[in-house]
Amino acid sequence: MKTLSVLSAISIVLFTSTQAYALSCTPTGFDLEASFKANKAAGQNVVYVLGRFSGKQNLPSTTNKKPIAGSGEISIIQFPKATTSNLVFSGKIMTKNGAKPFKQKVKVTASCLASWCGNIPKSGQKTIAALTKTTSGYTMIAGPCEPNTFSNQINTNWKKLKRLVR
Repeated sequence: MKTLSVLSAISIVLFTSTQAYALSCTPTGFDLEASFKANKAAGQNVVYVLGRFSGKQNLPSTTNKKPIAGSGEISIIQFPKATTSNLVFSGKIMTKNGAKPFKQKVKVTASCLASWCGNIPKSGQKTIAALTKTTSGYTMIAGPCEPNTFSNQINTNWKKLKRLVR
């Protein structure tokens, strides 16, 4: 009985500390203005766009089916791995001269931290996205700590972004 109590205590510490870390790892992640300022201070080549993703999304999975000899399959829960989707973003890009039409291919990676994974807005869902411009095109990492998409208060955030970019 004592061994069971010790194991339970260890499990609680391990799981709650991981959860606490994952929930506390968002210094700028969900705040558009903080994200913009952090990217600018770091010299990142990030552009902000308003519109919609389209295309087939490859989302991280936490379940793998494993065959068991003579008894079918069993579902095994494991930490998910990052996945990459080649999507198209259509909408507007914010520039120093205001919003301009934007339609580009974007390589989106949904990364994970333990069991928490980044979220890619559903195809057709309006969002503001922070895209990194590279020599080979546009990329975005959607992580649990830095989602790089802002789907709340879109009109307010877009106006705020206009002020920040100028």
